[in-house]
Amino acid sequence: QEAHELEADRTSTATPISCQGNLEVTLEAVAPDGSRFGRVSTDFVGPRCNAWDVVGTTDIAIATVEVVGGGLGNVTATCPGDLHIVGGGFIYNRLGGPEIAPEGRYPIIVGNRPVGDGWQVTVAPPPGLDIVAQAIAVCLPRGPTTVVESTTVGPAEGSRTQVSCPPGTVLTGGGWWADVLMEVDQSWPDSDSGAWVVSGHGEPALETGGVRAYAVCLQTDRLESTLVYTSTEIAAGGCAAVSSPSCPSDGLLTGGGLAIEPISVSASTPEESAEGDDRPGLWTVLVDNTDVVSALVASAAICLVVP
Repeated sequence: QEAHELEADRTSTATPISCQGNLEVTLEAVAPDGSRFGRVSTDFVGPRCNAWDVVGTTDIAIATVEVVGGGLGNVTATCPGDLHIVGGGFIYNRLGGPEIAPEGRYPIIVGNRPVGDGWQVTVAPPPGLDIVAQAIAVCLPRGPTTVVESTTVGPAEGSRTQVSCPPGTVLTGGGWWADVLMEVDQSWPDSDSGAWVVSGHGEPALETGGVRAYAVCLQTDRLESTLVYTSTEIAAGGCAAVSSPSCPSDGLLTGGGLAIEPISVSASTPEESAEGDDRPGLWTVLVDNTDVVSALVASAAICLVVP
């Protein structure tokens, strides 16, 4: 046998690997006569995907309106550019005057729902209580999203309806619309069926009442939605911010919901879960229990995750 020392041809290249992608690398030696030997192959697997690697990161749009007590106000936050609505919420604050109207009543959130590529909030403050209300839209750069809805008319003491996303889509958020004098006490993703559930109750003078449920659904075959929530009891006369747990570290918050007993709720909104993280990661509900008994409040966040 004869030994030949071959001069190395040192060439390097960098090839990016997409998340959860595969790259096959083959190395082989080539003799001066062109014959090949010493073949070695190996596979590289890219890092696990985060939800935002698949659909991009969320953007928040906010719109504000002032509403005079005794009136009805509408405000819509529209997703900018080519972004698509995936969820939304609301915040309201008093605009001078008392925190609660003289009769002890509080503003009713008539609507908290997707409209086009935006989020619309409709609020009816009682006479004597002027407010400023905000609609908050959660938007994504990748879609499309589809809005489905369902309406139920039932006895005023309790109307309930739900709506599910069509096949090939996942739930990202939801909301409601309620008839006049109806108050929504649940707008919530069902953890078992994946449907968006809305229930409400009306005043004694109202014989029948209707609530409408809206679900926002994202077309994707690479993600699924998961629900994280918490509940707490608010003492009589107390107020509190009830926040859901944070979405998983590789997940993306797209919407949220609430379940409350008949007390004042002044916000249902996305919030950052950690300082310095510009993506919202949890859902917060602000309540004021003006009743003489304690009340149970729950806050839920919908998170997109890679299975």
